[in-house]
Amino acid sequence: MEEASTAKAFEMRSSVLCYKLLCVCYYFSRCIGTITFRLKRCAERENNSKYLQHDSNRTSGCHNYDIGSITITTPTPIAGVAEPHRFAFEACQHRTFMWFNILCRCICCTLFSVGAFYLWRTSDKLYTRMVLIQAAFISVCPVIVAILSFRYRERFVVVTSGLLRLLQSVEIFHHKFELFQWSHFAFLAIKILIYAYEIICSLQEMVMAFEDWSHTAVTILEMYLMLSVWSIFHVTSIVYIIIDALFGSLNDYIKHNFIPRLQALQSPFGVINSYDTDFESLQNDFRTFSELLSQVHHVGLQLHRMWEIPVLSAIFYIYCSNICMVYFMVYQYFANGVIEFRYIVFMLKIFFDIALLSLTGHRVVKASKLIHYMRLENIVLDENVEWERQVELFLYRLNLYDFKLTILNFFDVGNSMSLAFISGIFTAFSIFTPFAIKDYRIQKFLENRNYAVAN
Repeated sequence: MEEASTAKAFEMRSSVLCYKLLCVCYYFSRCIGTITFRLKRCAERENNSKYLQHDSNRTSGCHNYDIGSITITTPTPIAGVAEPHRFAFEACQHRTFMWFNILCRCICCTLFSVGAFYLWRTSDKLYTRMVLIQAAFISVCPVIVAILSFRYRERFVVVTSGLLRLLQSVEIFHHKFELFQWSHFAFLAIKILIYAYEIICSLQEMVMAFEDWSHTAVTILEMYLMLSVWSIFHVTSIVYIIIDALFGSLNDYIKHNFIPRLQALQSPFGVINSYDTDFESLQNDFRTFSELLSQVHHVGLQLHRMWEIPVLSAIFYIYCSNICMVYFMVYQYFANGVIEFRYIVFMLKIFFDIALLSLTGHRVVKASKLIHYMRLENIVLDENVEWERQVELFLYRLNLYDFKLTILNFFDVGNSMSLAFISGIFTAFSIFTPFAIKDYRIQKFLENRNYAVAN
C-alpha cells in the first residue's frame, strides 16, 4: 500500500515538474517571438530611413489602392537595375519571418495544451476541464489572428488608411460628428470595472498560491488568453462604433441640411428651380454625399469581413468557457452551499462583451437603413438632365447596397445575437446541471465508502 502511494506521489510530482517545464518553454518561445518581431520592426525602420535618404538618386514610383471610390496613393521607391536582388531577398525574409512567427505561436499553443493535460492528471478535474477547453481554443484565436495579420497585412493597412481618410472627409463635409454615444460610454465603463475586478481577483489568487508554480502559470496563461479575446471584441466594437458615427453624420446631413435646402429651392408647385444660385452648390454637395455614402458602405463591409473569423472563434471560446463555468458553479453550490461572487462577475463580463458587440452592430445596421425612410425617392425633378441622372444613380445605389453584418452567414450581429447567446446559456444550464449533481453524488459516495473502509 505504501509503495503504491509512493509511486502515485512520484508520478504526481513528475507530472507537475513536466508541466512547469512546458510553461517555461511556452514563455521562452513567446519571448523569443516578441524579441524577433521587435528586431524585425527596427530593421524595417532602418531600411525605410535608408530608402528615404537615397530617394533623390533613385527612380520613385507609387502604388494605387482602390476602395470603392477612394484612391490611396502610397509612394514606394523602385529599385534600380543594379540591385533587384536586394528587394527579392527582403520579400523572402518577410515570408520567412511570417512563417517563423506563426510556427512559434503553434508551438506555444501545443505546449500549453500538453501542459494542461498533465495538470488534468494531477489536479481537480472540475477546474482542469475549464483549462482543457480554454487550451483547445487558445490554439485557435492567436494563430488565426497571426495568419490574418500577415496574410492580409497590406489590405488591412489600406482599408484602415481609407477609414481614417473617410473620417476626415466626413468631418470636413459635415461638422456635426459624434463618435461615441452615452450607451457606448456606459457599456465601456461597466466592462472596464468588471475587467479590473477580475484582474485583481486573478492577481490575488496568484499571490496566495505563489509557491505552487503550476497554479501560478495557469493563472497567468488564463489572463493572457482572456486579454487576447478581449482585444478581439474591443477592436470589433470600436470599428462598429466608428462606422455608426459615419452613417449617423451622413444621416444628420440629409435630415437637417439637404432636405431643408431642397425644400427652399422648390417652387409653390413643388418643382425645383434649377436656375437658382444655390442649386449648383446643392448639387455638388449631393454628389459628394453620394460618394461618401458608397465609400462608408464599402469600407465598413471590408472591415467587418476581415474580423469575421476572429470574432467567430472568440464567441465559440467564451460560450464553451461559460458552459464550464455553469457546470463548476452548480457543483460548487451543492458541495459548499455557496457560489463565489467572482464567477458571477465572470458571467456578467461575458454578457457585456456580447451585449456591446450586439448593440454596436445593431446600431450600424439601423443607421445604414435610416436613409431609406427619408423619402428621397419623392424628390421632384425638373428638366435638368444632369440632376435627374444624379438622383437616379443615388437611388439605384441606395437600393443596391444592403449593409448586413453576418458572421460567416452563421448569425447576424444584432440584438438577436444577445438573445441567442442567453438562450444558449440557459439551455446549457438545464442540460449540464443534472450531470454536475450526479458527479457530486458519485464523489460523495466514493468518499464515504473510502472512509468506511479505512475505519
